[in-house]
Amino acid sequence: MLSDLFHLPENDKEPLPVEEWFYELIWCPSQCYYHLQRNGVDYVLYLRWRHENPWHAYIIKNTASLEAMNKENAVWSEDVFELYNVQYRDEQVEMAKEKIVSLFHEFVGKTPEQ
Repeated sequence: MLSDLFHLPENDKEPLPVEEWFYELIWCPSQCYYHLQRNGVDYVLYLRWRHENPWHAYIIKNTASLEAMNKENAVWSEDVFELYNVQYRDEQVEMAKEKIVSLFHEFVGKTPEQ
């Protein structure tokens, strides 16, 4: 439920808490973030929806905060939903969240290199 959602921290430099979803569901763009750590490396799973379906999904390596997502050492995957031919409509955000987490775990934190 939307009332159960965690909203983003006010400070973009603060690391996001580990293994909690954070949301900016403002219709367009809508974005969701999930911070994970594997083998001492920080990752953010990032879902983005814009004017049209489907959701897009990215795994960002070497990042723990919103600000760090755009720093030089952050490594962005390609759209993993596109890579694996997965599509979710705007109202299927819960399914999109489950899928990106399962893809991450399936590949044990490995991201396709650009």
